[in-house]
Amino acid sequence: MHNPSPPPRYAPASTAPKAANPQHWPPNYLLPDPTGPAEAAPGTGLAGPTALGHCAQAPGPQPPPPGPYEDPERATPPRPKVPFAVVVWRDIAVPLLTVTAFAAALIGLCFALGPVFIALEDAAARALVDAAVAEFDALNFTAAQADGLRAGLGLGVPYDESPVRWDVLGSAYFTLTMLTTIGYGDLVPVTWQGRLAAFGLSLGLFPIVGTLMFNCGRSIMELALGGLMVARALLLRHDFVRSDTDLRIEAVVGRQDWATPVPLFLKDVDRVLRELAADGAGDVTWFDACALMRHADHERQAFTSEAQLRRALDGWCHKRWVKLQLESPRILFLVAVLTVAWVLVGSGAFTALEGWEYRESVYFCFITLTTVGYGDYAPQTDGGRIWWFVWVTLGLGVMILFLSLVSNVLQTCGRSVVHDHPPFTMRHATQGRRSPVRALYRRYLLPVRCLQ
Repeated sequence: MHNPSPPPRYAPASTAPKAANPQHWPPNYLLPDPTGPAEAAPGTGLAGPTALGHCAQAPGPQPPPPGPYEDPERATPPRPKVPFAVVVWRDIAVPLLTVTAFAAALIGLCFALGPVFIALEDAAARALVDAAVAEFDALNFTAAQADGLRAGLGLGVPYDESPVRWDVLGSAYFTLTMLTTIGYGDLVPVTWQGRLAAFGLSLGLFPIVGTLMFNCGRSIMELALGGLMVARALLLRHDFVRSDTDLRIEAVVGRQDWATPVPLFLKDVDRVLRELAADGAGDVTWFDACALMRHADHERQAFTSEAQLRRALDGWCHKRWVKLQLESPRILFLVAVLTVAWVLVGSGAFTALEGWEYRESVYFCFITLTTVGYGDYAPQTDGGRIWWFVWVTLGLGVMILFLSLVSNVLQTCGRSVVHDHPPFTMRHATQGRRSPVRALYRRYLLPVRCLQ
């Protein structure tokens, strides 16, 4: 901040710059405030018995950190730096591998179910197409007319050359359109056996496919958050240092003498998690404690070691941070930008692979991500279908996350109108405010707080 006059040697507390809020950064890293030293780490001076979890008093209010012009003797020492490779692995490589695993699992499931429809539908579809080709040839079209009808309307095309054939790629393509409820209608089962198989597989696999796509969307957003954080650090030339949560984990682990394995007790683990959660301790449940015990006890003997406990606490804190970020309405703007960008990228690819106009490709991408699937446009080439597999698998995950956030925003607005204003009407709820549209924009459409 630029000051018109030289600053005094020691600034009063009221004029000290506000420290960065660490709860909006990943639990393992904290970008220091460029205007002053890093914030003091609460919870690092805890004392108490050596038993795990028996010093469960959460750290109290901490004094404000010294400003850039305060007494140097009071300034907090610099925190240890975190290697850049560790940050890249944790926040970029791991989410990228997770996205790849989810996408490969879904696409692999479709190719695994494809042979079922090949066995049930290939012979019947071939017979129908051969009969239609025979009728077309009997109409006595000239060679030029027949070629024009084949190229323009797809009439009289042999089965092996038709895009509507039950081969490995076509059957997997039909399976994914069925499991995602897109249903273009260009490739459909014609036998009752195939229809019953499609009915049973749809009912049985809908929950699995929905879970895979939702988790894939969450991993994509985690990758986006990590990439933006790393890019911001590179542009501003910031170093990554250990955060308050990491120092709390260090304090918790340092209470115990690790000469021998330490027994795990659910009550103690719950106390430790509530201490690490700090202000959000009310969100910690017994399910979190049970999950952490399962991860910390690899030998299934209700004992843990220092490395196992540290790894389990570190992973739990990171997952909790990601969960809070993805459930925050402030991330809605980032998800919307990512969705629009994915539509534009897919439209360009389909324009090149299918020969459509760009506006037609945008229309196709829109009806695909909304799972409407009118069927007037559908990928016909092998290259277009291969790209379609990747694009739909990743795009639907982001779209599901976007619709979930929009639903949360609408529910939050509805609850604030009903509970915060006695007249229970939108008219009375907006009276006296400067601009309800501006208030919604500032509350929900601004970028994520951690990226500011």
